[in-house]
Amino acid sequence: MNRFFCLLSVLCLALVGSACKQEAPPTPPPERIIEYHLQPTAAVEGTIDVPDGVEPFGIMVFAEGTSNMSFTDAKGEFLITDLDPGDYVLRAMRHDLQSLMVAEISIRDADLEKDQPFLTLKGVEMKPRELEGKSGAAPEFAALGNLRGLVLTTNPTDSKGVLVEITGTDMRTVTDASGSFVFYNLPSGDYGLNVSRSGYETKTARVHVFPGLDNPAGEIRLDVVDIAAGQGRTIFGRVEMFDAQENPVAEFDAVTVYLEGTEFQARPDAAGQYQFGGIPAGRYVVTASAPGYAIAQRYEVDLTEIEAVEVNPILRPTEDQVTDIGSVVGRVILEESPTGGNGGVAVSLAGTSSIAITDQQGTFRLLDIPEGMYDLVATMTGYETAYIEGIEVVAAQETQVGTIEMKLERLAPEVVGTLPEPGALDVPIEQPTEVIIQFNMKMNQRSLVDAINVSPDVDYRVATAGRHARASEDRVVVLLSGYSREGKVLRFDTKYTVEVGTAVTSIDGVPMKEPYSFSFTTGSARVIATRPDDGAEGAYVSPTEPILIHFNAPISVSKFNADDIRIRPDIGTVPSFEVQHDSRTGWGTLQIVGRFEWETEYTVRIGKGIETITGDRIENLPYTFKFTTREVTENFPYNSDDVDTIERQRKERDRH
Repeated sequence: MNRFFCLLSVLCLALVGSACKQEAPPTPPPERIIEYHLQPTAAVEGTIDVPDGVEPFGIMVFAEGTSNMSFTDAKGEFLITDLDPGDYVLRAMRHDLQSLMVAEISIRDADLEKDQPFLTLKGVEMKPRELEGKSGAAPEFAALGNLRGLVLTTNPTDSKGVLVEITGTDMRTVTDASGSFVFYNLPSGDYGLNVSRSGYETKTARVHVFPGLDNPAGEIRLDVVDIAAGQGRTIFGRVEMFDAQENPVAEFDAVTVYLEGTEFQARPDAAGQYQFGGIPAGRYVVTASAPGYAIAQRYEVDLTEIEAVEVNPILRPTEDQVTDIGSVVGRVILEESPTGGNGGVAVSLAGTSSIAITDQQGTFRLLDIPEGMYDLVATMTGYETAYIEGIEVVAAQETQVGTIEMKLERLAPEVVGTLPEPGALDVPIEQPTEVIIQFNMKMNQRSLVDAINVSPDVDYRVATAGRHARASEDRVVVLLSGYSREGKVLRFDTKYTVEVGTAVTSIDGVPMKEPYSFSFTTGSARVIATRPDDGAEGAYVSPTEPILIHFNAPISVSKFNADDIRIRPDIGTVPSFEVQHDSRTGWGTLQIVGRFEWETEYTVRIGKGIETITGDRIENLPYTFKFTTREVTENFPYNSDDVDTIERQRKERDRH
């Protein structure tokens, strides 16, 4: 209200529910209506450039922390009006483009006297979002975050238009019909919120903004004050209209009377009479408009203590020719509206600051629009933006755009993580080898089966929720054939690519917008560990505790014999060996049994005779390692003559 002044004596009086009938209204008490004269404001225009092949239409340009905003037209042009003196940060956003700081501007009192718009911004370019880094945020905004919250009021219809301010700053916004609010691109840190609405208790909250995130402010509940249950206020009156010669006119069918910042709108009858009912207690600003006409003053009414007030707006022709302007009216219907109504939708003419908010019935009116062709944009959090192109505004006429249906914004599924990670090297082959793909939402499980492809060709199956312990509604597991003597299996030292096609859909039936693919490279077959470890001191080796050589692949000993095992110093007998495979991974282990002396350093060498069951060579063969056996003590008696007996007992135990 800081742009208006001048207290006027008023006309208001308590009115019972039937006072709006044809009876003459009683004389209102004084000092309940405050008359305001419009103060000048500033405007800024500009152009947003986009790369070739990208449409510049529908980019939201806004003054950070305020409700001043505009949408670009088909040429990328925008116009932000009604800016008070102060410092502003202008930003631009669209879901498929990188967020951008357009400019930092300062508006001074002297700028209000200049021809408007007083400032033109050119050459501002936005880049496609896919050019951003992995974090999904433009580097210059790495330290910025958004803040979202929800205001709940005692009367759900009052959730719209609640003022939310960041204390200690000039950043402020208002809630939509569902009570939601958002501040874009705030520097990270702690903030205080001040939440207020006439007739309700003011609430404060402390929040923290983390960079690069949509930070939740949570639910803030406002309790009504000084209003008896079921009670409401009334504003009534009669609109007067005059032409340029001060002759009365009766073009009331084009007039709208409304309460600023609320959903309350009224259309006068043929005599110019109007009425609002069921208004919560509080202070309101009453104004009226019609194509080609303007109200000389707006009226603030105080309904905190009285039940009714009379306001008689007066409309006169604007300084512009009446034939230069018209209006746009229509209705928006929201799919599955959470509040059951259609209020809170921001309807704008692209390239201008002409913005209207729909009422609960979805009705909107854009007034005082210069004659010409426009594109209309309707936006609301949680819904897909609606566009209507080529709306013609005719001088001194009302352009009907009909009903606009807005669909719920159903986000497309995306892959948000994989295991192995994209570009991973030296990935071990197991039986089977698991590839995990994580989505950002619950997925249609059937669509996943046919949408995944792996190359080079390998046998695999897709395990969905309920068919694998690590699969879930938003995660799928691809089981690649690690080893087999038949079929197509993974090969060592090979790059594989996994692709998720656009045939995959969310549980709501929304397909992926773009195919997703990632690659990983398998490692080599090799010896990965031994027991005893290489260089081990005090090792205990016996027929019941044999030497173990572990491989990261299933191994074949068809070409392997005892001569491929060299042990120094000589243990005096030919060592025996056996191969076992892990039941989960399929990896092989070579067991070597022989007579080893105490307190002796041994060197073991495994030759090249071992290969994988698929014929791949073992990369680090021949393999050599050393260990020293432990000292003889009373706790570890050992008779080498018992080796054969102990070995037979071990094999019998393993067989069972």
